This record gives sequence, C-alpha cells and structure tokens, in this order.
Amino acid sequence: MYGGGGNASAPYTNDFIEIYNGGPTTINLSGYSVQYAGATGSSWSATNLTGTIAPGKYYLVQGAAGNSCSGLPCGIALPTPDVSGSINLSGTAGKVALVNSTTLLTGTCPTGSQIIDFVGYGTTANCSEMANAPAPSNTTAILRANNGCTDDNNNSTDFATGAPNPRNSVSPANNCGLVLTITDNSCPSTTGTISANGCGAGTVLEYATNSGGPWSTTAPTYTTSAITVYVRCRNTTTSCSGPVVSGTTVPTACSTCPTFSGAPANVNITNSTCSSNVVSGGSITAPKGQPCPAGSVIQYQVDGGGWGTILPTYNPDRTSTIHQNALLM
Repeated sequence: MYGGGGNASAPYTNDFIEIYNGGPTTINLSGYSVQYAGATGSSWSATNLTGTIAPGKYYLVQGAAGNSCSGLPCGIALPTPDVSGSINLSGTAGKVALVNSTTLLTGTCPTGSQIIDFVGYGTTANCSEMANAPAPSNTTAILRANNGCTDDNNNSTDFATGAPNPRNSVSPANNCGLVLTITDNSCPSTTGTISANGCGAGTVLEYATNSGGPWSTTAPTYTTSAITVYVRCRNTTTSCSGPVVSGTTVPTACSTCPTFSGAPANVNITNSTCSSNVVSGGSITAPKGQPCPAGSVIQYQVDGGGWGTILPTYNPDRTSTIHQNALLM
C-alpha cells in the first residue's frame, strides 16, 4: 500500500491499496470493502469492491490524489485500477483493513470475523497484527514480503518499505515459487508421478486432494482416475500456510486384453504316410467354424518361432509342433 500519491517527489499521482489472492480458488469480492482510519483514529472510510480475484493474482484499489505539483498531482497515473475510491491514506502512519462487508468499522482497534486482514503501519498506529509495519513515505510504499506470499500475521515482519509497485488483475500471476509437477501415464504403463518443490527454509511442503485438506507431507498416489492435487508450504513455527497451487491429473486409459472363455479350436493335422519308400499326403487345415471371439484373429506359431496369421504349410521332411492363440484386433 502507498499513501504518498500526488505529493512532492511522488512517483504516482494516487494512493493505492493492493490485494493479493494466495488461495487456490477465485474469490468473489462483491460485498467486500477496504477501509482506512488514521493512526489513532476511530473514523473509518471505505471503498467497496467489485468483481473477482483469481488465484495468484492481484487487485488494485486506487485512492485519493495529492496536489503538490503546482496544484496538480505529482507523478504518473497508476496502472488501470480494478476499482477506484477516495480513501486518502496517510503517507506515514495509518490503519487499513480488508473487510468481508461494506459496513463501516467502528472504534480505534476494531475486531471481529468480518476483518479478513489488518495492517497498522508507521510508529504511531495504535493497533496492528502483532507489531506495526514500517512507515512509508512519498517515495516508498510498504510491500508484503515474497510478492504477497508471506503472511505470518505480524505486520512488522510481513512488510518492508520499497519502491511502489502497483499491480492489478492483468499483472502476471504469482505462485510464490511453489511448483506442482504432474507427469501423466503413457500406455502401456498406468503409472504417473506427482511431485512439488519450492518451499523455503523453515517451511514444510504439504499435499491434499481437497482444497480444505486434510494435508499430508506425502504426495498422493497417482491413480487411473483423475484427481485434483493441492500443495502448499506451511511454516513449521507459526503453522501459517502460504498460497495454494493446484493441478489435475489426466490419466490415459490403456487397452487391456479381455479374458477369453476358452482356447481356439485345434488345427487339423493329417500326417503323411510312407509306402514303398514313397512319402505321400500330409496336411494342416484351419480349425472348423469360428474358433476365436468376434474382433480377434487366430495366430499360429511353429516350433517356438514368431506368431503369424498364415496357416503353416505341412512339411513332410520334419517334425514340427504347432501352437495357436487368439489375438484381439
């Protein structure tokens, strides 16, 4: 967030508040608001939100503009905001809340389940999450660490000052370095792989097959049915978790051989005869009738050689063993 918009030396004409969705699903912001009060104040102003924010994406709320440059705002215009309001943020200290209601907050340090996130910044802010975020200026904003991914519910460590970097809903998505890799099976194998990486020091990688858990440090087993896999990094000290990345397996169904009810009918072999040192006769004929199920063909093998669909020719000069089977086509 940035409160120096339009002031002397300001890089942008307007104040702004940026929202980041670190979850696995798109959030409908209708009925939500961002609200602001001075460092010790109890009077809150609000900008009501509209539209949605996709996983890993940002949402830009434009605030008021200063007029320090000959009566006009200093700096350049913000990227196209997702919503515009008139909140006039202090450039040094204040309180900002993301609320799942458009009803104005009351009191200097409001509480309740309607407050989704809360930031107190600057040394004089009288409430915050655990400890105050640092003070910004006309030329600096306060930015959540890891491009929005760090949320340990401690404003003093979650935020740092830096050059304003306003991002809106068309800015590139940020999945916080966490990468889920799914390698689908390739027939005839029915096995694929599921893995992830990208969690930093002090965190543990966890998997789930439902967005709400249960979570496990063991990757789910790849199956022949499609599953959606969710991964996250969880801080082992605070148990706070970062953004969730998800992906769905797309297993390929591999053809399998059916169970044949019986073997094909036998070939008919008439052996040759020998009379007065003359060999005569001998034949091999195919099985009678329909020896194989519909959709399959009969194959022959002679003396352990390769299988083929051509009926072997009788050879009166050698003894041979003939095998046959049915092959699905």
